[in-house]
Amino acid sequence: MSPQMADRLVAVLARLSPGVVCVSGGAAADRSTLILGALQRLTSQYREPSHVDLTTLDADQALARVLTAMRRLPARRTSAPGRSSMWEPELLVAHHAENLAGREAQTAAAAEREGVTVLAVSQHRLGGALLASLSLGPVDHRQPPRASSEDGAPVGPEQYAAIARQAALHRSGGDDLSAIALLASTYDAARGAVHELEAVNPPMAARLAVDLLPEADRRGDEDIIGDVLYRLLKRADTPLEVKLDGFTWLALIESFTSDAVQRVPRIQKNLNTGVAIAEALGRPEDLLFPRLAEVLTLGVLRDYDRAGKAAADGLEIATRLGLDGWRARFEFGVATIRHVLGDHKGATDIAMSAWQRAEQAGDQKAMIYSALLLGRLPSTTPDSPGGLPALRRALALARDLGDRRLESFTLVLLAVQALSTADPASSAPWLIARYRLVARNRNGNALVPHVLLTLRLAARMGHPRVAARLHGSLLQWNELILGALPSVLQTQYYEAVAMASASLGENEFDRCAEEGTYLSLESAAAEAVDYVLRIANPGAAEAPAFSPPSELTARERDVLRLLVSGHRNKEIAERLVLSPKTVMHHTSAIYRKLGVRGRAEAAVAAVRVGIIPPP
Repeated sequence: MSPQMADRLVAVLARLSPGVVCVSGGAAADRSTLILGALQRLTSQYREPSHVDLTTLDADQALARVLTAMRRLPARRTSAPGRSSMWEPELLVAHHAENLAGREAQTAAAAEREGVTVLAVSQHRLGGALLASLSLGPVDHRQPPRASSEDGAPVGPEQYAAIARQAALHRSGGDDLSAIALLASTYDAARGAVHELEAVNPPMAARLAVDLLPEADRRGDEDIIGDVLYRLLKRADTPLEVKLDGFTWLALIESFTSDAVQRVPRIQKNLNTGVAIAEALGRPEDLLFPRLAEVLTLGVLRDYDRAGKAAADGLEIATRLGLDGWRARFEFGVATIRHVLGDHKGATDIAMSAWQRAEQAGDQKAMIYSALLLGRLPSTTPDSPGGLPALRRALALARDLGDRRLESFTLVLLAVQALSTADPASSAPWLIARYRLVARNRNGNALVPHVLLTLRLAARMGHPRVAARLHGSLLQWNELILGALPSVLQTQYYEAVAMASASLGENEFDRCAEEGTYLSLESAAAEAVDYVLRIANPGAAEAPAFSPPSELTARERDVLRLLVSGHRNKEIAERLVLSPKTVMHHTSAIYRKLGVRGRAEAAVAAVRVGIIPPP
């Protein structure tokens, strides 16, 4: 294979950011030579690529493998001028990509969402929704293996219901990975099928909606909670077993939302409904899930008596029924209560028992729960199964399951642990990874822990002005911080604020904090990640600072003052007797000279450099 062909592939990849390019046809040796040559030439565009082999997988399994591989790629800051807090595309090489046939659209959409370039190496030419392709010769048009759900016909609501039901069976058998693979490419369409089914078969619609709730929890999809779901669960013809799972899952999912404190009455009502249905059914095993939910909602409900009784009752039932996975989960619950009561030694012993039992039972979620508790228990040491090793194991398990909520919480704890060491800068990789994770979800409130922990990092690194500024951006979120965030984050926050205030003095600290009050949460998070990225760079010795802006004209200053006061372009034009188009040009010039991206950031920069006085 000629170097020219490799150069052609490099040219295609260099223009692709992100997306999917398929190299197909030709002999396997030719494809391997071409890919190797191209990768050797791509060092300036990409870091060393990751590889995933899709041999022997059907379409759904191949897609699940690719999606998991995308999520595990590390973050990297772009060097493109004029772009802030963006990520250079990572390169994922998917071998035997013919098994992705029929899943090109989902792969391309995921690549766009995750900021990844996928190089699909395939004997077969893949189809639509790919941004580029390169054929090396005759292409074998034989159909690759297909998922059992396809059979060449469109999948309708009934088939989606069957798929979701099969996924639920996998989960009930402890095989979460198979459930994820089965639902990975059907989830969005199955959600749509719920609405179609409601009109023709409400009980089936209710069952499908409830079967999708575990997948919604894994994805962090809060939007699935809505009137349709509650309407279906309240119907008289919805089976009690479906209602039991539905109300219990709703309590769990809502307890992990950013505004969970405001949802406490509904969470309690859903929990009570789930428990009442389980008791009415009269089977001990039906009580396991709602009892576990009573434990897992402890962080929001703060009902320690209820959680303690639920953990003890669930442990007794699981032990009596010989269900080791459930037993491990309830041991985690008992250990959590011990930890809350201050019995750290007892909590450690029980959590270790839960970890070992979960590992033997192959219950990955129970392993994650136990590892998260062990990772924050003060009686564990760095060389024990707890502490950092436990958290790293939890992170790997959460990523294998594709559970973004558990991955996010694990990254928070890893950052907290690093911030408590003599090397606070070691928290930077965890903070960057979590920012990238939550930024994908477009959930603004999930950025609060990122800003909070960066505040702590700045205080520890001797940059109190950065800490004070971020503190100012969080003032509007005090109710959320006090009411919903874990106590470990509240401790990090208040200690960092006290540290920065003592370093600057009260007046200077308040002045810097006042600047931060102009920032939206998204702007504060962008500043925070810029700061963390500089700290992650070994050459970063000082906190980032704004460059002095270019001189504003008198008219631009007039426009800026009105912008900061909250006036719209049309109102500014009327006040200054200008055309709206001229105001737009002045606004663009102001943003460019100040190096900002919006009104809030322009106001902060203007106060900082003295163009306008602080309010």
